[in-house]
Amino acid sequence: MFQLKKTNIVWWPVTINEPVDGGKVTEFPCQIQFELLDQKEFDELSLKGDIVLLSSVVKGWQEILGANKKDLPFTKKNIDAFLQVPYVRASLFNAYLGAVSGAPVKN
Repeated sequence: MFQLKKTNIVWWPVTINEPVDGGKVTEFPCQIQFELLDQKEFDELSLKGDIVLLSSVVKGWQEILGANKKDLPFTKKNIDAFLQVPYVRASLFNAYLGAVSGAPVKN
């Protein structure tokens, strides 16, 4: 039976598609922890832009590396830098929409 929860936080698989020469992408799979907002909160944050919305809903990550090729800690500074990359933002936004729609991830 479905249970309505005040807060719903999930780990969700995300593939970051980095553009490379020749119109191709390199895929980087990772896990992102999202807080699934209710519609009112989503609408309010959406009006403030993708960066504000994603800063609010991304609560953690796994399999993200820093320039030193070591695990990048999830901090405000790191998420702010992460969200400045347009294709990262697009990948996260698309994955978030999949999570809130309940769309299962295909292998």
